[in-house]
Amino acid sequence: MSTILELKGIGKEWNGQMIFSDVNLEVSFGERIALIGKNGVGKTTLLSIILGRVNYDLGTVNRFLPLPEFGYLEQELQTHSQINLIDFVKAGIETQELNENIGHTHASNSARVYKHLKRIGLPENVWDIPYCKLSGGQKTKAQLIRLVLQQPKLLILDEPTNHLDLKSLLWLENWLCRYPGTVLFVSHDRNFIDQVATSTIVLKREGTKRYAGGYSTYKDQLSLELKTKQALYEKQHKERQKLLDSIKTYQTWFEEKSRQGEKKELRSRLAHRKFTQKKLRNRMRAKEQELNRLESRIIDPPTEEPTFQLNLDAPQQYMKTLLRLENVSFGYTSDYLFSDVELEVRRGERIAVIGENGTGKTTLLKLLAGNLPASKGEVKYHPSLHIGFLDQELTNLNMNQPVIDTILEFSKMSIQRAQDVLSSYMFGPNDWSKLVGNLSMGERCRLSLLQMVLSEANLLILDEPTNYLDVQSREEVETCLQDYPGTLIFVSHDRYFLRKIANRVLTITDSRIQKYLGTYEEWVHHSNVRKKGLDTEVENRIRQLEFRLSQMMAKPTHKFGSFSRNADNNNILREIREVQEEIAQLRDFGKGKT
Repeated sequence: MSTILELKGIGKEWNGQMIFSDVNLEVSFGERIALIGKNGVGKTTLLSIILGRVNYDLGTVNRFLPLPEFGYLEQELQTHSQINLIDFVKAGIETQELNENIGHTHASNSARVYKHLKRIGLPENVWDIPYCKLSGGQKTKAQLIRLVLQQPKLLILDEPTNHLDLKSLLWLENWLCRYPGTVLFVSHDRNFIDQVATSTIVLKREGTKRYAGGYSTYKDQLSLELKTKQALYEKQHKERQKLLDSIKTYQTWFEEKSRQGEKKELRSRLAHRKFTQKKLRNRMRAKEQELNRLESRIIDPPTEEPTFQLNLDAPQQYMKTLLRLENVSFGYTSDYLFSDVELEVRRGERIAVIGENGTGKTTLLKLLAGNLPASKGEVKYHPSLHIGFLDQELTNLNMNQPVIDTILEFSKMSIQRAQDVLSSYMFGPNDWSKLVGNLSMGERCRLSLLQMVLSEANLLILDEPTNYLDVQSREEVETCLQDYPGTLIFVSHDRYFLRKIANRVLTITDSRIQKYLGTYEEWVHHSNVRKKGLDTEVENRIRQLEFRLSQMMAKPTHKFGSFSRNADNNNILREIREVQEEIAQLRDFGKGKT
């Protein structure tokens, strides 16, 4: 495979501190490379260096493709005009055609745009909305369709899965796996990395390291590395201790002989003793040299990178039912997002809410948390219920407040205690006086999680709790929530997270909420079995219709396309068309089209 991008020894400094150094990366045509690393390590900065948007301080960048053949999906694309969604997407095609001197008609371009927008789930009623006013998921989809239509040779994607629902995630995975070019992407979605990546590159402050395969393969290789390193560390320290003991034995022997001094002894014995001393001294020097060689190559003990320690607790719960929805409907207009919902949330449940973007998942969480009133029906809460709510947009945080004041205001504790708590959540002394608005989204998410810990709630309602967290932090949150003694209701598109946490599933489809008592994996299996059953029914119906069609077409008195103009023949013609239309609709259904 030919190399299309090469980075050698790249280093970047910011405000007198190195963000990262010794970054080496080689990208070959056809690869799909995942770039992972902790929040704040500089992944987006590295992508900007590759794209020529940010200067670097050390190393060299070799691009073997012209920059116009790079396609870039930005994590937070800012547009300074009121350009609407449809024009935003078309502008990407026009740029590509200017670069490649391709001429397409306006009509053909529009047809391509309309087709892909509908396929990814951007209906006509959002096409005229300004890009800057779209939701996070709609912005990501719009950028993706622009890239689909441009077909750049190198795709660079910064967090492409953010805000996407499960259906869109599956579409993106399939599209990238079939993509004829090269892909370099940043993501914290472990399932997505497993499905898409051919290699995984870990970025740390001291450089990069490449692993073959996706995230699960990387974790297996990393675990083996740590075990191998631990075994080598223990072996080296055993050897070191053995050498030290041996050298100490020689030193003790020489000290004893020195204290005894030289006694009058036979010349032959004196000569033998001096010979023995010389031989032992040479052996001790050899051991010392061996120790020096060992210490020059001795390794540090293997350690995993630090992460914040999330410890959630909840008051002991005696109530069986925490809240109940009785005939509840809700809508921002006269059209309800969901209607006539009957739902009981019981102690110890971990309920995952699943649905496509725009179906009302966040609205349902806000309604359950008491932040929105029901349009119809009633939400009843147990009097001992204490809810902790994590909003997807983190609106519970005051952007103009210092970090430490956020904690002091939320709970009654001393400044010293607040500093200790913040430190355990990876907020160092330099962060305590920072305004919340100057934190990264990952840092804000950690701060919101800390507030939730301090609240001692017995029901946690979480809207995309891992959306802005790096992989290591996600795993910490998962571990903590698995041990949480309270009740959970959450929205997430992270399939690893869903598999580990959920023991009940709510799905929102066509304004209806369906309930499934079981884990996420059980729900997926149930859905697949149900879909296979539907597919079998569809295939059987198609066969029946095709047989009926062949009967009508094979009648001896009629030939297709040359019917007599009598009423009977007109009826048969109409029935043939109806059968053909139903067959076409069923085939589209089988392909997943709507």
